[in-house]
Amino acid sequence: MNKREEEILVNLYRFRFLTRGQLQCLLKQSYHSRLVIWLKELLSKNYIGCLDRRGKITNSYIYFLENNGRKYLKNLELNKKGLNKVWRNDKTSQQQQNHCLAVADVFMALSNTVEKAGKKLRFFTKTELIGYSGLVVPHSDAYFHIKENRNLQVFYFLDIFNAFVNKWQLIKRLDKYQDYYDEDIWQQEVKKDFPEVILVLSDVSSYFFLKKYLPKIIENYDFSVYIISLDMVRNKGFNKETLTKIEPVDD
Repeated sequence: MNKREEEILVNLYRFRFLTRGQLQCLLKQSYHSRLVIWLKELLSKNYIGCLDRRGKITNSYIYFLENNGRKYLKNLELNKKGLNKVWRNDKTSQQQQNHCLAVADVFMALSNTVEKAGKKLRFFTKTELIGYSGLVVPHSDAYFHIKENRNLQVFYFLDIFNAFVNKWQLIKRLDKYQDYYDEDIWQQEVKKDFPEVILVLSDVSSYFFLKKYLPKIIENYDFSVYIISLDMVRNKGFNKETLTKIEPVDD
């Protein structure tokens, strides 16, 4: 197996489901034909599988790890519990597949922004966090930190909400973060400022509703909250211009 094929497996481990276009972007591969050759080779040896989702949640096939791919990755320094979780693809709904694709889109947009700014990004998906204690439960869809300069790192928790999230789902999740904040686990173990929380909304209507609603309750929380829509991430990027920080309403 060549290194590029191994990269495909590692990315499928991290994100669980990816389209061919996403894999091409993640591998920074200019030549589409080369990627097709690698995918065909991995498919033929049962390292990966694919689902035909054309005309449904995407315009492409969706790729995922198969049995031989999982076995191969167990020889690398990866989270073994995460590998076992990835293997249960037959029980994954289309909604969850779409959710995984969204995490990858966020990562790619964020990586692009951080790279252009000359900063450093460490990004961990939910799969990579399986088995780790000391984090908010249930785990965020991603945890990442950006090294702004030699002496400053900023930490983030990221959650992606499926279409038509209601305010009670959101409040329940923010309350989980507040409970985690109050337990002082992060502050004691990491000894850094508590992470900022980013909420990615899958539909624009939820984004505008929460942009109006959240300022009314944000004073209940001791951490910063940002929102962004998935459409913004995919079309305008993940940056200061597209992220909206929730500020309390003026009295």
